[in-house]
Amino acid sequence: MKTEEETKYKLEGSEPRKEVFWRVFRPVVDKKKCDKCGICGTVCPHGAISVSASGMKIDLARCDGCLICLRECPQGAISEVRE
Repeated sequence: MKTEEETKYKLEGSEPRKEVFWRVFRPVVDKKKCDKCGICGTVCPHGAISVSASGMKIDLARCDGCLICLRECPQGAISEVRE
């Protein structure tokens, strides 16, 4: 069970999240399929995805596992892995 302090820290969002204790699945990128279109970074509500010419990077400290990126990727380059 989570302590009140852990829950308060996560809900207030006063500091960057160091770990996400509620995430069940995390996104994983297949770099061969990714065409760096940037849609995943645009739809991510937590700003956890950055896309550049060199590729896509997911900041798992900011990712809560909502997998919106997975559903919106037109190339199917993102898959889910159980934590």
